[in-house]
Amino acid sequence: MTWFKIDDTAYSHPKVITAGNAALGLWLRCGAYAAQHLTEGRIPGVIAGMFGTAPQAARLVRAGLWHAAEHTCPRCPVVPAGDFLMHDFLRYNPSRASVEGTRQREADRKRTGRKTQRTRREQPADPPPFGADPATDRDDSGPDSSPNSGESAGQGPASGPDGAGASGWSRPDPTRPGEGGGGSSESADRRGLRSTSSLCALPADWEPDDALLAWAAASGNLQRLGLDGMDAATAKWRTYRGAGPARTVQQWRLDWQQWITRERPEQPPAGRRLQAVPTGGPTRAEQHAAALQAALDQMNTTSNQEGTA
Repeated sequence: MTWFKIDDTAYSHPKVITAGNAALGLWLRCGAYAAQHLTEGRIPGVIAGMFGTAPQAARLVRAGLWHAAEHTCPRCPVVPAGDFLMHDFLRYNPSRASVEGTRQREADRKRTGRKTQRTRREQPADPPPFGADPATDRDDSGPDSSPNSGESAGQGPASGPDGAGASGWSRPDPTRPGEGGGGSSESADRRGLRSTSSLCALPADWEPDDALLAWAAASGNLQRLGLDGMDAATAKWRTYRGAGPARTVQQWRLDWQQWITRERPEQPPAGRRLQAVPTGGPTRAEQHAAALQAALDQMNTTSNQEGTA
């Protein structure tokens, strides 16, 4: 997980005040999108249109929070026509290479740790020295021998502003426990992250969120099934799984992904032609899926053009 960083003085910045609250909502959502998808601040036009309106985007450009094509900012890269770029995004947020490098180092660290633990489990434990009794050979005279020795509860070193302790940190960057934060699942739950350990029934109106739709587009399942096929497969999955036992949130999501991967597009009967049936317009999930697919296609096209340039 990556983070879109906003410091605690942003509310009074002249550019933010000039843009206004409505445009700031577009800026925030697109900033989170750029951080998640590692676009280094580039916002595809279809994503901006999905999250906000053209007047809101224009206000962000006029305020200097965004750049459009043919901008003159010397610190920011060129913007393709129809897209936008968040001003000074890489000044406050990590680049794609930095995030991918951190993830690779973390994966290597975990792999090495698992290998070390496996080696230790396979080696026989050394026997205690002759005459030693682990149950009695303990030094109980140390300063931490009793929970009531030394400082009493609530009388430890005083914390500084904003919860700063003796270590001196007061405004840490938000980090994921698996990316150098070293936090536990308990602290993750306190930050409001979705718990994967509690069981829950499948909601009757469950729909795939943006992350699952992005996965469907990236894995090719969205192109293979189409929007209608994706909706039909999801409805079939809800009907089949709805009466089943409760699962964790993560298990439901993984099960939906496996179902979609196994799903095959329905073939029309021979001699019959499909006719378009007028409806009330695309659903929200269809709009999100179409926008994400268009953004991925546009990003791939831009990458190919840059590679051949």
